[in-house]
Amino acid sequence: MREMKGKVVPQILTWVKSWTEFSDGRASEVAANLRIRPSLFLLPGTAQNGYCPLTTTTRTPQFAMPPTAPPSHRPVSKLKVALLWAFMAGMIAFWLAFAVWLRPDSPPAPESPAVGRTLVLVVIGRVFLLTGIAGYIVVLFTTCLTFDFSQPIWPSLKKKNYFANIFVPLLFIIGIVLTVGAFLSPLLLTFGLSPQAADILPFILVLGLSQMLQLWVLIWAPLETRAIRQRLLAQGLTQAQLKSAHLIGLSTPGQSRAKRFFAIEEDIGGLWIEPERLIYYGDGERFSITRDELVALERKNDAGSTTMLGGVAHVILHVRSAEGAIRQIRLHTEGLWTMGQKRRAMDELAEALERWREAPSALVAGQPPVSG
Repeated sequence: MREMKGKVVPQILTWVKSWTEFSDGRASEVAANLRIRPSLFLLPGTAQNGYCPLTTTTRTPQFAMPPTAPPSHRPVSKLKVALLWAFMAGMIAFWLAFAVWLRPDSPPAPESPAVGRTLVLVVIGRVFLLTGIAGYIVVLFTTCLTFDFSQPIWPSLKKKNYFANIFVPLLFIIGIVLTVGAFLSPLLLTFGLSPQAADILPFILVLGLSQMLQLWVLIWAPLETRAIRQRLLAQGLTQAQLKSAHLIGLSTPGQSRAKRFFAIEEDIGGLWIEPERLIYYGDGERFSITRDELVALERKNDAGSTTMLGGVAHVILHVRSAEGAIRQIRLHTEGLWTMGQKRRAMDELAEALERWREAPSALVAGQPPVSG
């Protein structure tokens, strides 16, 4: 995470020490009495009422907006989403057609399938598949080789997960290509394709379909959940408190592509919707937001993200700091298996935030308005 400036570091160390003493001594007792309210997340010795205000965050406030800016909702165009998927399907069809076009003018006489070659390809394919499964399990159960949760983990975790997202699926793809190709290539030869085309066509087909599937099915959802929970537990929160949390990531709209190279999210953590304020506890920062501080609640898609393929319109909070500057905080739902689940969870979170903003009496202390 970004380095904090001089005066902030000693203060944060004081908060952490105070919070550790608090959680060791009284967290369990107070949780039982107050029905696990997120207001347990008070940081003794900080601002008024013990809450960590927005001004203690480590990012620079963003664009200024007038206090009367109304919330806006810009739904993702269904036509744009359909065109994106159609473009990807068209690319696969193009390369398949190109492979077929490579066949010779006069097809060679069909050759009998080489049984030995087929068996070798199947065996090698199984080895790659098993290696991919083993790699996936290792990444999940070691939280991408992360073992110390007492310090912020997201800056290194997102880099390790970036490379894991390349190599682990690649092992699966190679295994499937070899296994499918062992049986499909001889069949394609009987239709007059050249040996080169018969070998490359299964690769293009499997690679294209697997990439489309991976854009919709989010195989690292359990890793996100595990990382957030273990990090927050290491900070003194309890399992009962985490049950009422919305697992989210934070990012800044308009950030450069260089900063979002490994992951769009700048931080990950949990969000609690309390009757009087929003409370966020994350890997690298924590803050609370009152209604007076929330200038506007906007919904907008991220054109540079794969969430466009799921039609996700992100919630963007426009928050005024004590100095009067406006910070934009874009929310990302985490720990969900599909883009469809992400879209529904984002819609539910947006509705819950709107209800909190407009009708505070509709929420009950300690009770999460929506799940997920």
